[in-house]
Amino acid sequence: MPNKSFLHIGAPKTGSTTLQQCIFALHPEILYFGEDGYGWNTKEEALTGEKLVNADDLFFPIEQCLTQFAKKQREANGRIVVYSNADVMGSRRPTTCANRLFQLMPDAHILIVLRNQYTALTSFYANHGAYLKPAPPSHFRRYVSFEDWLSWCIMFPVDTPAGNFLYAEIIDLYASLWGRNKINILLFEDFVADPDKFVCNLATLLTVDAKIAMALTKGSHRRVRGSARRLAWHKFRSQFLWNWTHINGNNQIQLWERFLDAGRPARMVIPDTCRRPIANLYDEGNSRLVREWGLDLGKYSYPLPLSN
Repeated sequence: MPNKSFLHIGAPKTGSTTLQQCIFALHPEILYFGEDGYGWNTKEEALTGEKLVNADDLFFPIEQCLTQFAKKQREANGRIVVYSNADVMGSRRPTTCANRLFQLMPDAHILIVLRNQYTALTSFYANHGAYLKPAPPSHFRRYVSFEDWLSWCIMFPVDTPAGNFLYAEIIDLYASLWGRNKINILLFEDFVADPDKFVCNLATLLTVDAKIAMALTKGSHRRVRGSARRLAWHKFRSQFLWNWTHINGNNQIQLWERFLDAGRPARMVIPDTCRRPIANLYDEGNSRLVREWGLDLGKYSYPLPLSN
């Protein structure tokens, strides 16, 4: 009989790095592999990263991945097996990715953490969206304004980061493969409101010691939102100093990087012109999550139909 296993697929900007680095990777009752786990930067582990999420079948080494996942099950020795990759929900080949994961972990329980799409998009922009990519070399990673980025997401929701947060569609897909009884949904806002309670509920779900999990996460917040100072510098440099290379030497670079990361987190307000179009992308799906999964999304002001 296989060890009990969990597949954590995101969503992005829902505290995934904190869960990966503090609980999944460190809890003695868990055998973890995935993002920020031991060996993630090796060639072997990379197979379960970018290629699993986005590569066409022509370039995906399924046999190597099957061997790797089976090896982890054998090494578990009674521990809970957890594979986590928050990029899964951002896959541009969501059905292909889900089918691959089902082939690799058919007995897994699915763990999904949701976040209000308004704040999720804002947070994603601060750390990723303001840096244009993919793009030709002369434009790669240059500054993009928040409103331009949101407008782009609204225009092409399936092919942009907006697709990361189509929760209802992704949950339906995974429920169709693993079954509704294998789907476990948590809310990021609960994590923010009461971290100990959230971690305790997560540990109970994973069937691991909750006290250990709470101790491992006490006061931890990994991969925080980018600072307003860094975002302002990025905008200025993109416009006036794109080829600037004045700072030399590791010590100077480190001091400069620390200075940029200091100060308050970047704060953006979704423009009124974008707010309703964003709601239109998500409100019907969120309404189904309320109706079919019993989630209290209204408590945290998730986009919902105006009639709700």
